[in-house]
Amino acid sequence: MHVFMELLSTETRTLTLLLLVLALTHALQYGVVTPQDPFIFEGDPLRLYCNITNPSVRENSSSLFFEKGVERRASQELNTRAIRLIVPVVSLGDEGSYTCLVRTMEGKVKDVGTQRVKVDRKPRQVVNVTCSVYNWEEMTCTWDMAIRYRHPDNVNVSLFWVTTDVQQDCPWLSNNSCHWDRDHYMHGQRYSIRIAVTYSVKGHTLDQASKMIHVNTVDLVTPAPVHELRASATNSTCILLTWQIPRVMYREKSFVKQIRTPGKPWKDINLAPSSQIKADHSSHSALVCDLERNSPYEFRVAVMPLYNGWQKGSISDFKTISAYTEEDVPSAAPSICSGCFFDISNTEQDTMAARKVRIMWRHIPKASRHGTLTHYKISYWSLTSHYANKILSYVINQDKSGTSVDLNLPSRREDYRVSIVGATRVGESRNASLILIPAMKNKPEPPQRFLVKRNREERESGRLFLSWEALDTRHVRKRSSAQSLPRHAYPGRATSGLYIVWCAGSRNTWKCQEEPKWVRLPPGQVTYELVTNKTQVDPYDFLIGISVEVKVGHEVMSSGIHWSTCVYTRNQKPKTSPQDVRFSQSTTEDSLVVMWRKPGCREETAYITEYLIKYCPSSTDNKCVGDRLTMNASGDATSTTLPRLATNTKYLVYVVAVSSAGLGPPSNDIWRMVQTKTPEEDLSGLILIVVAIMCALIVVTSCVCFIRCCYTKNQKMPTVDGLLETQPPQKRPAAQHLHHHRDRPLPEPPSEALVEHHTYGRSTSSSHACM
Repeated sequence: MHVFMELLSTETRTLTLLLLVLALTHALQYGVVTPQDPFIFEGDPLRLYCNITNPSVRENSSSLFFEKGVERRASQELNTRAIRLIVPVVSLGDEGSYTCLVRTMEGKVKDVGTQRVKVDRKPRQVVNVTCSVYNWEEMTCTWDMAIRYRHPDNVNVSLFWVTTDVQQDCPWLSNNSCHWDRDHYMHGQRYSIRIAVTYSVKGHTLDQASKMIHVNTVDLVTPAPVHELRASATNSTCILLTWQIPRVMYREKSFVKQIRTPGKPWKDINLAPSSQIKADHSSHSALVCDLERNSPYEFRVAVMPLYNGWQKGSISDFKTISAYTEEDVPSAAPSICSGCFFDISNTEQDTMAARKVRIMWRHIPKASRHGTLTHYKISYWSLTSHYANKILSYVINQDKSGTSVDLNLPSRREDYRVSIVGATRVGESRNASLILIPAMKNKPEPPQRFLVKRNREERESGRLFLSWEALDTRHVRKRSSAQSLPRHAYPGRATSGLYIVWCAGSRNTWKCQEEPKWVRLPPGQVTYELVTNKTQVDPYDFLIGISVEVKVGHEVMSSGIHWSTCVYTRNQKPKTSPQDVRFSQSTTEDSLVVMWRKPGCREETAYITEYLIKYCPSSTDNKCVGDRLTMNASGDATSTTLPRLATNTKYLVYVVAVSSAGLGPPSNDIWRMVQTKTPEEDLSGLILIVVAIMCALIVVTSCVCFIRCCYTKNQKMPTVDGLLETQPPQKRPAAQHLHHHRDRPLPEPPSEALVEHHTYGRSTSSSHACM
């Protein structure tokens, strides 16, 4: 009981305190602002009232005013205790809190009251109403609100539709769409639809309904996309497409099939007419042929709705799949030029010795490979004998590797045909590239003075300037006699063109490290500007060559590649003087032989066109005392003879290199005394000449004897016995013996003993002579 009394007294004290606070608050309240949180549509007027309701407040209406935020709003006095705020046409910017304030007599500003004003747009008809039918099973209509409402929670949308005489509401409704599922949708019906927008606030509503919208469902179908789309190669040129359609199989439809290579535009697949698509089938297929072999393709398939054979509605989304056609043998041969070969050995002796030739070609183009290149088969055979052989050249990198092979030919005197065939993992191509490797004696001579130059100011550029001597008949060698012609003799020759060949490679091995490139030029051209993608061209990592092509009957023969050994600088004087200038020991009594060393490519980048050999009689202190004379020598020369010199005279000599731009620095001076030879020296020289002539005669005589002996030994002639057995005597009158010399008597027939013991070609004297 004591505890209860304590609790009661506590609650009493709390209630008393609350009442006291309320009384104090009421005593301090100045008045009210009405109406309570008004809602105004855009364009309507706004009215707010502020009244002083506390009788103890001494201030009047002149002390009252309205503010919106920090902005003071104009108002009008209604009486001594009230004012009114009027906004004739409300805009969305007028939304916010409005506060009524009073300025007390003490100069303080006190709140009278605050109201929150909300503003929104009036409802309008929906716009952009669209309907679509999905896969003949469901329909969805969507729309947009004509305006964006500031308070969308107050907006409600309703839809009703009619197909017969019964009005129905939307089965699945949102503010922006209505959906008819499989249970409510009826395909083929004509729907009449009306959509209403209702704005409800504080028990008041404002409606705006759309016009009646008529929907023909047949025109609105968008089928579901195909599924389980698969693509499989049936061979190297055909791919089979298969797919399924979901659920609805009995609707009239067709299929849109498209194809493309990666990165290219889509193209329709036009197949030959086949059996019509059956509406009740869910599985479908299409065979696409005439494709590139071993190539990537992309396919896509979509469903097109039909109605009475005509397209109605929209196609479905595409389904895409990728596939490769099967690998096949190449459909093309590697690229090769008639001059894409060269002899690795530089000797051209007309003997039966073996010969090593390197052949170069370019890979089969990617579009014609139809697979991964595995190797090239190189077959070669002689045109004058029965020799034939073949080797395989395996492909390590079909995009970057060089393409060449070395052939060991058994003879230098035979022409060889070479066939090059590419192969993939499936097999070898049926197309081959052919090239003729002529015998050494049949090869045309390449153009002379083949030069490669670059501009001095473009040393970082890949632009090169090529030049060579003009072709003439001496560049096309002919056989010396008809007896040297083989069975496939060539009747006549005519120069048909030139080839410039280049590649990145090593001058140590003369082997291309990438595919060679070439260009064919007319036979009369003597210059060519080559632009490569190589900068800082170095003679040891870039190969440039030239070959000449001649037409021999129906055959095309080439000289093979003649490689340039240097890259010179245009319009540059020689920078180095001739080195190792000296006199030869083989001199006459009135001449001197001067020798020097020609500088290498890295020593001198100017092309030396000639050498000037300057000489003059000199004094004992090695100074010229007579006229200075000049002897010219070609740029390829390394020695020259100074003729008709004065005997018993000392000569000073030096050499100067010359280019098209001018003279280079002179060499060091050398001196030599021209002296008259003694009779003993002249006699010794004559003796040496006589001895040399006698030795040469002995060698020639021995060779002729040896050849005749071997020729006689190798003749397989029948014996007289055999002759007598195979040719029985004929009964002819002695006066009727036939022979070419009518007045010469016939020889006597051999005796019996000679017939028995002698055989032609095997006499003892002949055997000893052969040995």
